[in-house]
Amino acid sequence: MKYVCVGHATYDTTLPVNGYPKENIKYRIQEKKECGGGPASNSAYLLAKWGCDTSFVGVIGNDYLLSMRNSIYRCTCASMM
Repeated sequence: MKYVCVGHATYDTTLPVNGYPKENIKYRIQEKKECGGGPASNSAYLLAKWGCDTSFVGVIGNDYLLSMRNSIYRCTCASMM
């Protein structure tokens, strides 16, 4: 069976903090976590990791995150249409 995932692709940045941020207060961030995101791109990634014949169809910008996205999908067998 072939899977085609159509939709949204993002690149997520998560900044952990020690509690709920208070209004008008500056915080020093010690670390950040980055990864690919978006419902359709996440689905395509996981299906490909599980060995399914998978394609992703969506709009992806041509910026510095493009190389990050390419490296994520290169480690799977998901094709980008």
